[in-house]
Amino acid sequence: MGMMPHTRQNNWKAELTVIGPYALVLYNSLKLEEPANPERSLVKLSVEGNVLKISFESKDFNALRASIMSYLKWIYVSEKILNEIA
Repeated sequence: MGMMPHTRQNNWKAELTVIGPYALVLYNSLKLEEPANPERSLVKLSVEGNVLKISFESKDFNALRASIMSYLKWIYVSEKILNEIA
């Protein structure tokens, strides 16, 4: 996961890549959690095969960090549930 400030507008960006057999299931679940306030934090999801990519962008570093942590927690819980029922 890389993080660099975008100097022009002072936006912060990060990308998270999850590789595994549940990429599509995670994508469909996380798509429901897209931020209600895209002015504070923008999240884009994409999936191709067994690769899920989550892109984050925010003007506020703390909002970016909070979004990343939320998605990591949702992924962790989802993976635990999927491993239990599979």
